[in-house]
Amino acid sequence: MDELVRDFIQGRITFNRTTSEWEVEGESLDKVYPNANKEDLNLFVSQLKKKIKENITDEGITLIPRDVTIEGTVNTTDGKGTTHIIQVAGTLDLLGYD
Repeated sequence: MDELVRDFIQGRITFNRTTSEWEVEGESLDKVYPNANKEDLNLFVSQLKKKIKENITDEGITLIPRDVTIEGTVNTTDGKGTTHIIQVAGTLDLLGYD
């Protein structure tokens, strides 16, 4: 489902008015994401479109769905109350900013 959400945000998933179904570059969702059936995938994408519009883009938040690499430090406190500064690096599945 991570890949489906990223594809949707990236604009790869579009609505086909002829079939009244969502597609990925002309392919039905169940062909591209075979772990769920077509009906459930179409329902999920319709809900995703509504929720992202209502809760994210209407609020002026921009989403980046891929290729975000981060690095920095995190302060964490252990069970004894000692604070540790830890170097971290990795990739984000999704980044939103305003």
